[in-house]
Amino acid sequence: MAMPGGNGTKKETIECHDKCPECGSEKRLVAGYVAELKEKGIISQESFPEGAGVWELPFMDLKKLSVLQVPGTIRPFPVMRILFDVCGECRKPYILKVEFAERGMVQQEAVSQQVNKA
Repeated sequence: MAMPGGNGTKKETIECHDKCPECGSEKRLVAGYVAELKEKGIISQESFPEGAGVWELPFMDLKKLSVLQVPGTIRPFPVMRILFDVCGECRKPYILKVEFAERGMVQQEAVSQQVNKA
């Protein structure tokens, strides 16, 4: 998956492990729990398509975000998504893959403070 946009941050998905690198088990705790929740109808079949946990790391420069812009402007920023699971045998976490994407944040309207003078 390539990251959209032309800001020089395009990166391809990094495939890691499809089974536990420690003990070789294919039993996955997160995937098993997701399957159980889908079976019970607690979450939809479309939810968690990878059957994995996700750590998402946003890379936002707070100094750049504080620059005044027109309210409603979408501010793009890169994110790294780390898909992981926990081995059902040895209980060690491991990474399934790393994806790079871009998210957008809507610039909020600046709040002006008024000082009440008594």
